[in-house]
Amino acid sequence: MTSSHSGTPAGSRERKVGHESSSVTVERTLDDAHRLLRQGKVDGAIEVYAEVLEERPGDWPAANRLGDLYVQAERLDEAVEQFTRVAQCLWERDLLPKAAALYKKVLKLRPEDEPARDRLAEIALRQGFLVDALAHLTALVDHRRAAGDDEGAIAVEQRIGQLRRRQPPHLNRTDRARKTRGISTRIHPTQGSSRPTAPSLPPGPRRRIRLRSLPSWTLPQRPKAS
Repeated sequence: MTSSHSGTPAGSRERKVGHESSSVTVERTLDDAHRLLRQGKVDGAIEVYAEVLEERPGDWPAANRLGDLYVQAERLDEAVEQFTRVAQCLWERDLLPKAAALYKKVLKLRPEDEPARDRLAEIALRQGFLVDALAHLTALVDHRRAAGDDEGAIAVEQRIGQLRRRQPPHLNRTDRARKTRGISTRIHPTQGSSRPTAPSLPPGPRRRIRLRSLPSWTLPQRPKAS
């Protein structure tokens, strides 16, 4: 069945109208959540955001906001679960910086969360930040030692040893200094060499510098021996 005016299939028009109607409904629902937050009704806002995510499960800002609301309501276990779920989805879509930000939220709420710590090490390594990856793995070793998991700690130490063999010997001393000067030292995940990179300067005209002749200095003459 086709419209006599535009030739657009009626079913297509209905789907489009339905999609627009759904978007309007979601926006109105978010407005309700904001109104509840202004009234201090955090639990009510949580329910509203959960409804929004049922309608739009890929709405990452809303999913992140829901986790923040769980924290605000002191429902920390649910917050950790929410942040972890969203971080995993972002990781699978290769959105590494956003995933790392959420895993860090998990560690802030639950410092002993080993999967989050291990995933942060993987993200740092994939981004080429070897020093950060080693820091996360070292913290993981310390946690396992404290928990009496010596076997697990040894397994992570072996990973650290493999990574250190790919690390240039000067990196430990200079990487922190490079970061403070705005220079990033990265290690490619599949290579064992580093290359410091600095912001490139804008091209400018080359100028030839002429050295002026230096003034001649006369040394005092020694008196002649009589």
